[in-house]
Amino acid sequence: MSKTIAATHRLTREFETTRMTQDENPLLFLGRVDKAADRLAMLGCGKSVLEVNHHTITNLSSLYTIQSMSILSRPFIPRSEIDEIIHDAYANDKVEK
Repeated sequence: MSKTIAATHRLTREFETTRMTQDENPLLFLGRVDKAADRLAMLGCGKSVLEVNHHTITNLSSLYTIQSMSILSRPFIPRSEIDEIIHDAYANDKVEK
């Protein structure tokens, strides 16, 4: 197996297994998803915007279930709106604590 194929498989798996931990800052999670997607794109195996958005939303921690369901109910939502919704929920959670 060539190095490129092996790297592609490794990075694909890295992208697919990127999950948000319960106590993780969502901005760090969003950055990890973006980094994994960008690394795949550099190998010519990029994910579509819809794939990256869907992965991001479905792999948020359970603390963001309401936001996830709201986002998934829309056929297309720009990533900037996803980031804003998640950031606002995180900020509100920090204020309440």
